[in-house]
Formats: sequence, C-alpha cells, structure tokens
Amino acid sequence: AAEPDNRKPGQIPTRYSPRMYLTFRDSNNYQLRAYLYQARDLFAEDSSGFSDPYAQVIFGNQSKATKIIPETLCPTWNQTIILDNVQVWGNPKEIAKQPPSVVIELFDYDAVVSAKYPQLNNKAMAIN
Repeated sequence: AAEPDNRKPGQIPTRYSPRMYLTFRDSNNYQLRAYLYQARDLFAEDSSGFSDPYAQVIFGNQSKATKIIPETLCPTWNQTIILDNVQVWGNPKEIAKQPPSVVIELFDYDAVVSAKYPQLNNKAMAIN
C-alpha cells in the first residue's frame, strides 16, 4: 500500500532531497599581489562633479582597499595590494587550471556620510 502524502503544497519530500557536500582534502596558502594603476572616466558621484574614488580588492575571504584619491574622475593609484596567506582548498594543479576569482570594486568615499554614518561610507560605482 502507498504511504499517505502528508506534505504541504510546494514541500519537497525529504527522501528526494539528498544532502550535498563538497569536501577537499588539501588546502594551500597563497599570496595575491594586485597592482592597480588607474581608472578612467568614472561617474561623478559628488555635487562637485567629481568623485573621491578608491578600489577594494577581494580574493577568497580577504580584502584590502587602495588609498582614496579626492576630487577626480580619472584616479591614478599606482599601488600594489598584497593579500597574504589566502587559503584556497583543492589540488594545486586544479587550482592552476581554474584559479579563484579576484574581484575589484570601485567606490566613492563620502567623508560627510562617513563621519555621521560609518556603515554607509561608500557608494558602488560602475566599472566600464
């Protein structure tokens, strides 16, 4: 005899939802060196018609920011960001074939907002 169906609408039966795990035996520590030279033609985010841009480099579970360049739409950072001991799981040969992504985000620093609301110290800017 078939078991009665006591599921709520939209509920997936537990016997058809196996748990999935992704496990790696090895982890390796890496260092990222990101050289940021400049950006061009950024959007004006301030009432002055300029921005106070900085870049945030994200790799794995670490991130660092460049210095803030005030009042410009074409900042030149000429700066190297170094992230040490970034843990990456997996076989080094496979990591070399498919390296993890490096994310670079550009923001406009707003000193007035930062002083009053430190959690809102930036606005995302599009990268063209």
